[in-house]
Formats: sequence, C-alpha cells, structure tokens
Amino acid sequence: MSAQRLSVLAALVLGVSASLAVGQDAGDKSFSITPYAQYQFNSNYGNATLHIAREGVDFDHDYNFTKQLQFNLGVKFEDSVYDWNDFRKESPGVKTPVDHVGLLRASPGLTYTINDRWTVRGSVIGQISGAYGANVGDSFTYGVLGMVIYRVNDRLTLGAGAVYYSQLEDDNAYLPIGSVVWKVSDAFVLSAVGTEVRASLYTRKDLNYYVAARYDTRQYRLEDNAPYSSGVVYDSDIPVVVGVQWQPSEQFKISGEVGAIAWQKITFDDENGHRIVKDNVDPTVFLGLKFTYSW
Repeated sequence: MSAQRLSVLAALVLGVSASLAVGQDAGDKSFSITPYAQYQFNSNYGNATLHIAREGVDFDHDYNFTKQLQFNLGVKFEDSVYDWNDFRKESPGVKTPVDHVGLLRASPGLTYTINDRWTVRGSVIGQISGAYGANVGDSFTYGVLGMVIYRVNDRLTLGAGAVYYSQLEDDNAYLPIGSVVWKVSDAFVLSAVGTEVRASLYTRKDLNYYVAARYDTRQYRLEDNAPYSSGVVYDSDIPVVVGVQWQPSEQFKISGEVGAIAWQKITFDDENGHRIVKDNVDPTVFLGLKFTYSW
C-alpha cells in the first residue's frame, strides 16, 4: 500500500476516533481548540541534511440536533518548514526543493446513535495542501467516509467502514478502515484507530502517560516557479512517541511528547506523476507540545 493511498485515510479515521463516544449528556453543543507544535531534529536525507518544524491548530465542534443525531465539524490548519542543507548533492542545481508549506482541511459529518450499542458515522473532507504560492485548484483533494461503531460493553468498542478519496497526482482510491478501543482496566487503555496504536496508563484522574506509534503521510503541491515546477512532494513517516498528558480542569489539557522518527521517506514527483527524487531520512528524534481548550 503506497504512502499516497494512506494520506487521507489517516486524516479521516483519526478525526473520527475523537467522536466515537457520542450521544453523551454534554449539552447541545461543544467546541475545542488545540494548538500544537513539533520540532524534528537534523538528520540525513541521502547526501543532504534536513530538519522540520511544524505548528498548527485543530478546531472541533459537535452539535446535538437530538439525542440520537449529532453534527460534527473538524477544521485543521498546519504550517511546516523544511530546512535543507546540501540538497544539490541529491539533485544537481537544486538548493531547496520545498521549504514552506501549508495544509487546510475541513471535515463536516453526521453521527447517528441507533441505540446504546450501535452508532453510524458519515463525513466528507476537503483539503488544500501545498507550498505557499502553489495553484490552489491544483492543491485540492477530497474524501468521503462511512463507519459503523459497535459498543461491545463498557470497556470495548469496535468500528469498521470504508473511505473513498482523491489524491494530488494519483488515481482516486477506496480502502476499508477499522478501529478498536479497549479499556483493559480503569488505569490502562489500548487503542488501534486508523494508523495509530496507543497504550495509555492513567496514574491519576488528571494524569496519564502513553506510548504510541503511527503512520503519518502528507502531500503538498509545489509552486509553478519551484525547481520541480507544479510537482508534488510526499512525506511519509513512522513516529514512535512517549508522552504525558495533564488535565488540570475539564476545559484544559496539555500534552508533552518526545519521540523518534523511526522511518521516513520523502519523494518528489513532477506534475505528471513521474518520479524525480526519492530517499529515506535517517532516524532522528523530535519534541512535541499540544494544548487543548474545550467549552
């Protein structure tokens, strides 16, 4: 399965995972905003070197039309800076193949709670991702997702469904999806949702430690005047994370992470989908910080 074929899948399923518990007595509507930042330390990319800084914000809104029917909206903005050195050794004459890129995603959907065990969810997604200055129309992708969620008991929830989505320089694709959330005990939770596997240990009600591994992938349209004019860069990686989350109040959470990029591949294609450069980034470490405010 290619990196491109997993890009929208990861975004959609991980977004849905935040809404598996629906129909709760939390009022007619809720909002949350989550700014975050991640810094990936310097590493080798073939004969070049690279470090990456990302910052972004997630906004999520749920509105209960009735006890059974809920509207969900997720909006994400992410800004990434790729800082290269010696890239000419990889591609003669090219100093910086990509430097500053952005991603904007909106994913409205509906959740319907059939009964205390069965829930169905459908959503659509629209995304613009590219270098600043790239053609917006050529940077747009979309997707549609459907999912069925079954609560086996108070400790185990299972989900299955499918996603259909477009890509920047590849055919539209269809993939099955799934999720498992298992509350082993009051203190220990295991989950496998989308492309992430996580184990969380709650030492106190307001404090938990977690270990996670996931598959992330991003794709960006390049500018017309870039060295690889109007092409696409694909950035796929596997981060392994150790983190701690503190929730001092119902409205506020803060998470800090340290991790390793166990595997990463960055690929450049031209506007016709032909391969130009592909290489792996050597394993390196990163730091992450995230805040969530809910109301």
